[in-house]
Amino acid sequence: MRPEDFPKLHGEMTADELAEMMAVAKASGMVSQITFVDDPNSPQGRATREYVNSHHWLPKNYRTLPRHEVETLGKILFEPEAATLEKKKALMLLGHRGSIEAYRTLKKFARHPPTDELRVWARIAYDECKTFLAAELSGELQPGINVITKKTGRNEPCPCGSGKKYKRCCGEIT
Repeated sequence: MRPEDFPKLHGEMTADELAEMMAVAKASGMVSQITFVDDPNSPQGRATREYVNSHHWLPKNYRTLPRHEVETLGKILFEPEAATLEKKKALMLLGHRGSIEAYRTLKKFARHPPTDELRVWARIAYDECKTFLAAELSGELQPGINVITKKTGRNEPCPCGSGKKYKRCCGEIT
């Protein structure tokens, strides 16, 4: 999503303000991942807020986690007996790792998460991982934008405004 596409999704911030926010983040050396929620009191909104407020779980070395640790985190996601909190911590770390292994694991998990709450976490982590991976591969800081909306039916029009069915647009994980 480009900043100029944003005004149709949220009326309180202009495209120029959003672009300025992203430029400030880039100038300060940060990968900017901005997340907007259409209804902060919805289950999706609450899950998004919890994800954003859980960044304190990240260890100082999260960008350099060894491959075997990424694999271990992936196993936690697919372990049916693993606690939801452990899966959330794994999603947070994998989302910020920005490696191809983390990307593949998140892509697979995001297809069939066990709960709606973990679906939101998986989507944000997957999008963040894509942003970090793009930055890693290009050598440049990359901006990313997430828009979390109420659950959209597969055959409903996509909330991004593309005119496509949700299942063929933002609901499809490629």
